[in-house]
Amino acid sequence: MNSTRLDSLQEFKKAVLSADLESSTAFRSLLNQAQGLLEMNDREIGDALRVSRPTVNRWMRGRSLPHRALRKPIAEWVLQQLALKIKRLEAMRAPALVA
Repeated sequence: MNSTRLDSLQEFKKAVLSADLESSTAFRSLLNQAQGLLEMNDREIGDALRVSRPTVNRWMRGRSLPHRALRKPIAEWVLQQLALKIKRLEAMRAPALVA
């Protein structure tokens, strides 16, 4: 199960790196996928990005989006979170060292 999750995270990481951050649809999709894969709610994402939960909710629903200048830093934050999650899953998957 962790292998499938790890594959999904790594695949999404590639998608984030190649995402068209100028496209409002692509950016909204990126946020929605990130929320699911990172297992974070609107409040947790908002706290991390220093915006309110309602702001994150509006972004997720496409009612508004962050200014274009902020989209790249948000995507970079998503990449950092993905890297941490990937690292944790890889550590769990690695065989235990025998002393």
